Amino acid sequence: MDIFFGILLIIIAIIVSYYGYMLLFMGLVFLFLSILKLIDIKGFAMIFKKYDPLAKTIPFYAEVYPFLELFIALCFLFKFLITTAAIITIIIMSVGSYGIIKKIISKDDISCACLGAKIHVPLTRFTLIEDILMALMALVLLF
Repeated sequence: MDIFFGILLIIIAIIVSYYGYMLLFMGLVFLFLSILKLIDIKGFAMIFKKYDPLAKTIPFYAEVYPFLELFIALCFLFKFLITTAAIITIIIMSVGSYGIIKKIISKDDISCACLGAKIHVPLTRFTLIEDILMALMALVLLF
């Protein structure tokens, strides 16, 4: 029984340690990306509206998006409202992934807004993988 309890504690320690590092990683990524977008919100919004379905449909969503990322970053870094932040992450990354898939399939050559308007990078499969991984990590946070 003691061996079972010891193994269980080791497993719990590994999970807690992994969970903490994932929050730190996600928080820092969202913080960095939100700052880059906040430098030129109008420029970001103009690029973002070209491929994100919500940004195309809801006029103010593209301008609010960098603040959503900042909110998510602060939640993950300061470990509060993690469930809320994880749900928001899953939603915005899933919607973004859908828009990216549509643009990749249509072979439209457009810029990615992921690094803001000042740094021009193409919208590629790598961008799609980033969004999917962030959504999956957020999903892990819910369980």
